[in-house]
Parts: sequence; structure tokens; C-alpha cells
Amino acid sequence: RHPGGCKSQCRDGAERVGKTPINHHPTQKVKMDKLIRKIAAVVSVLMLHSAGALAADIDIPTLLPNLVGIGVGSTTEYSGGKDTVTLPAPGLRYVTEGGYLLEWYGPFGQLNLMNGPGWQLGPVLNVKMARKDVSDPVIKRIHETEYTLEAGMFVGYEYLKTEGIPLRLRVQGSVMTNGGDQYNGSRFTLSGSYWQPLSQKFMMGMGIGSSWASSSYNNTYYGVTQQDSVASGLPVYVPGGGM
Repeated sequence: RHPGGCKSQCRDGAERVGKTPINHHPTQKVKMDKLIRKIAAVVSVLMLHSAGALAADIDIPTLLPNLVGIGVGSTTEYSGGKDTVTLPAPGLRYVTEGGYLLEWYGPFGQLNLMNGPGWQLGPVLNVKMARKDVSDPVIKRIHETEYTLEAGMFVGYEYLKTEGIPLRLRVQGSVMTNGGDQYNGSRFTLSGSYWQPLSQKFMMGMGIGSSWASSSYNNTYYGVTQQDSVASGLPVYVPGGGM
């Protein structure tokens, strides 16, 4: 029993906190609903106003200037590993006088030979990291891989939204093969990215991607040969082509 003499709810429909009843009158609920709707309407107007101001102040096609810089990136010690390493990550974005876009981020670079947003097409290069002198006591007993250069082509599409809340969407697929002698066959990568400017100096973005690789690639970087098995104790593993 509550101090006011009732249980959690009294017979007359009133709840008591201490000795003061709180009546749930229908009129009060209607007034509260109207207040919530007014607040929601004000917030919506402010959001639309902010979106319009953002669209008016930011020109997405010219928002990203030509730039060169260096950052810090974290990745696995080798392809398929669990231990990570932190390395410097160079970055380059350059638009030529002819409108071609050159991008280089970390080990990956590409040149778009199509002008402006819309369809994109061009060559792509990637530096494949080596697997040698690793810290894992078991993995260091299996065959090593060397640094190698991958080359291929990419095709994609870029969408720029300039009305309302501005944003940038890009979807692309690339096919690459080994420029050295580490593996045969090829691998295909499909990726997408989303960017939205927060101001003239800051952008927010995210990306997602997935790859399919040939059996030669998968055996080079994920397979365990008979000799590897004897040296490491791991079971023989001969993967086929796949994701």
C-alpha cells in the first residue's frame, strides 16, 4: 500500500504519489498531444531550413579540391590474419585540366577517364601486401608471399544530389589480376560509398565492399599445402574460387 492509502491505482482512477492524487483527464492528454505535434512541426521546419542553407552554402562538385596528404591506417598483418599493424596511409586526389580524376588512397589507386559525375571508367592498381616474418608462431611456418602489384580496370557510377540535403553516392566494380608471379586468375571487387557534407570543411561517409577471387588467389593467400601441413600442424586446405 502507498502512503496515500491506495495501492498502485485507486478506485476512482487516480494515482497517488505520497498523498497527492494525479488525475488522468482526457483534456490534459489532448493538450499534450497538440504540444508534441507543435514541437515536431517546429523541429521539421528547422531541419528543412538547415538543409536548404546547407545546400545553398555547399557546392559538392567543388567541395573536394585537389589534395595530397598522409594519414594513419590500421589493417591486418597479412591477408586473412587476426593481428593488426598500424601504417602510414598516403592520400591523393587530383583532377586534371581535362576533367580526369586521379585517386590514390593507401595501397589502392585509380584513374577515371570519364568527365564529371555519372559513369566512370578507367585503370586501377593495387599493392598487395606480403606475408613474411609474421608474429603468429604457426602461420610463420607456412609458405610466404611477396609484395606484388595488381592491375585491372574499374567501372562505376557516381550520383551527386545538390537539392535539399546534398550527398554523394558511388558504386563501382573492379577486376584485377596479378602483375607478378604470386598467383594466376583474377579477383573481382564490388564496393559502394556514401558521403554527406557537414560543412565546408567536414564530410561524413561510410562504405561497404565484397570480393570474389579465383582458386589460384585463394590458395596463395589462404591455402595450406601438404608441405605447409607438415611444418605447421595445420590440416591441408585447398580452397576453390569464391567470396
